[in-house]
Amino acid sequence: MHQLIRDLYGKYFDTKQNLILGTYLREIPSELCGLAEFYDYLDHLHTVSIGGRLREKFWKSGIGSETIQLMIDYLFRETDIEIITASTMPGNRASARLLEKAGFQTTNHIRKEDWGHAESTDAYRWFL
Repeated sequence: MHQLIRDLYGKYFDTKQNLILGTYLREIPSELCGLAEFYDYLDHLHTVSIGGRLREKFWKSGIGSETIQLMIDYLFRETDIEIITASTMPGNRASARLLEKAGFQTTNHIRKEDWGHAESTDAYRWFL
């Protein structure tokens, strides 16, 4: 798992700019369902971004919604975070629906983001 995370996030993991957590079902605690991530933390602005990825076999299971809500609840109850942001690729309606369901609103314009690929990725930015 540690090597997988290092391969995915390289310098960000090593410099502690991100916090990446595994998501699991209570019923099957040994099977990784996906990843939940806190990134782009800006202490002086009291803001952080959240993201996540689920293995395809867990899509439409409710895990994504539950994970987002747990992350939001933690940030607003246990930290001094005032603004939470997230990003979605333009064609990813499932992720957009999860964010809308959690109360996020989009800026409705595309911006370039560095998601660790060779080139920047087009993404919508969301705010809560």
